[in-house]
Amino acid sequence: MMLKKLISRNVTKTVQLVCVKAEALICHDGNSTQVIGSATDSQVFNSQLLNILEYFKSKLRAENCDLVTNIMGNIMNPLIQAISESIEAILLTMHQEYFKRTSNKTTEYSLYMVELSSFLQRVAKDYLSLYNSNETIQKSAHQLSNRAIKSLVTNVSLVTNLDNEIRKQLVIDLNYVEVAVMPICPVLHDGQRYLRAFRNILQMNMDEIKNSNLIGPLVPHSCALHLIINQTNGEIKTPNIVNNWSVARYLRWLEEHSEKEKITLLKTCVESYVESVNSKGQTKFHQHYPIILYLLNNSYSD
Repeated sequence: MMLKKLISRNVTKTVQLVCVKAEALICHDGNSTQVIGSATDSQVFNSQLLNILEYFKSKLRAENCDLVTNIMGNIMNPLIQAISESIEAILLTMHQEYFKRTSNKTTEYSLYMVELSSFLQRVAKDYLSLYNSNETIQKSAHQLSNRAIKSLVTNVSLVTNLDNEIRKQLVIDLNYVEVAVMPICPVLHDGQRYLRAFRNILQMNMDEIKNSNLIGPLVPHSCALHLIINQTNGEIKTPNIVNNWSVARYLRWLEEHSEKEKITLLKTCVESYVESVNSKGQTKFHQHYPIILYLLNNSYSD
């Protein structure tokens, strides 16, 4: 028993020493997180270091794996963050997209989706292929794809002047994104359910949205509210327009705040709209106002 404890203690110390040495070797320079060209020497070195740690981890008992896993995360996470930021920058360009269909379009989906697809193919080929670890790659791929889908859905909900033609084009884009992310993540799981639920809502009329059981359990009320408000031809304004924020700034705000805070901000904007109508002596509200009010009230009961 004493010998077993001694061996266990020595193994733990060895693992700790390896982790300290490995962490000191990680490349943290700008080249380690660039995603505009082929893999750099820093990225190749970090991938080799992670592959060695993965092999080392496979020879350990479970109780000694956590430290190694943390170091592997320290290697991988900065690159994944850089890739995520690039994905979000690409998706942000949809707000400058001309969505109207034309006969000379080279693809049925939008330009931002073409760029996203091309970028993800390159991510898989140039960066993720450097790593031998299936577990590490799968975890990172799911993290990337889920964040990309969440960002895509939020951006789509913020597209202004959302008429039927634009909605049809966005549905095509939402269909294609499942193909676009396949190079990094063939199976989406939770992200796929969220994406498909939102895509269904995008195709619904107001009565169908009101009676939908997708809002709340799968699609946040705030997301559905943004989508409907942006179909009022600017009569009811979203918080970014009311506060004169850029879409990028508002996306950051949404990322940093809870669903309750989002609903509160949306409610303030809707109340401002009601006050504006009343101050003009008008008695008629936009036809979508009842469903907006219904979803606001329903959000507090969930």
